[in-house]
Amino acid sequence: MKKLLFKIMVLTAICAMTSCSDNILSDDGSIPVTKASSTEQKDLTAIGINLMESFNATPLRSNTLLYPDYYCGAYIDNNNFVILVNKDTALYKDNFIQRTKSNDFILKLATYSMNELNETLDLLNSFMFNEVNKSIIEKCGLESFGLLPNKNRIFIELNDCNEEKITQFKGLVMDSPMLVFEKSVDKIMAHAEVYPGEECQGSGVGSFGYRARSNGSNGIVASGHVVRSYGESVYGPEGFIGTCTNTMIGGSVDAAFVQTNNPSNYTFWQNIYISSYVETPFQGANVTMEGKNNHAGLRSQVIATNVTGTITIPSMGIKVTLYGLTKANYPSQDGDSGGIVYSGSNNIYGIHEAAGGGYSYFISASEINRTMNLTTY
Repeated sequence: MKKLLFKIMVLTAICAMTSCSDNILSDDGSIPVTKASSTEQKDLTAIGINLMESFNATPLRSNTLLYPDYYCGAYIDNNNFVILVNKDTALYKDNFIQRTKSNDFILKLATYSMNELNETLDLLNSFMFNEVNKSIIEKCGLESFGLLPNKNRIFIELNDCNEEKITQFKGLVMDSPMLVFEKSVDKIMAHAEVYPGEECQGSGVGSFGYRARSNGSNGIVASGHVVRSYGESVYGPEGFIGTCTNTMIGGSVDAAFVQTNNPSNYTFWQNIYISSYVETPFQGANVTMEGKNNHAGLRSQVIATNVTGTITIPSMGIKVTLYGLTKANYPSQDGDSGGIVYSGSNNIYGIHEAAGGGYSYFISASEINRTMNLTTY
């Protein structure tokens, strides 16, 4: 077995975090889940949108965007928009007023820049996606990892989080004070559903996502592990919906495009009008998912961003590792895969992918659109 070792040397004196935690977002683990309100967080959403647009791109991995070296990330906390910098906050107040077009934010000091965090995530992704390292990943029990902006750290989720496994991970994969370790409560399971006795010819049962266009043709986005084959006929509750013209599973995407004549921007259950704008999710931001079995339109929160994890897809009998996922605490069930995930301002976040350990995961619409050459409208 080829042994690969990534060592991240950080000059700043800081103790490495090695304790395990079932919830590293808050001390008491309580995150409110409330009924959706179209007016909540709208001002904060505008601040976030302006901030990201000031960087001229929507980042997913560090190779898509270099941030200013002083920028360490941003998140939402108790209806406050928090921006992290690694130098005297007074130096950058005017800078971020210009970037956000607002002074309604809080500046806080942090240790690691977004560039440093993203470089570390890229190293972890390179290790995770290298088939040579499969046995090492299994030996360490690595389930997922991702960014926790409010901690200015990267979480590493292990299925057996003890000192021995943490030491093993540090020796075989990476040792860095940027990392904080937590226990994986459960496997991340895809939420497609195949009925017993039903002929499954490249099709499961899931949910529809958001309206889009492909090469001038109207359609709607669905899950790639629900709609699996080019040319596949796709049906809804009332019958034939359309035909799949593109589907893919891998990298940062698990999605399909279903060409259909008259897709709507109103959600099926809550009749919420979804704008065509694709928004970047910040940790702590409001998020709602509507799917086949999730009807209530409950507003929940984003827990972590830029997550890489291995998804078990029982209906296909496979496991697939995806990067760029967002972790949230909205409720979801089997059959919700592909369901639309949207922001507190009713902008598009993406589509539901899977759940595990009491959390749900969704795929970025910006990555789906970029990879599959789609546009929203």
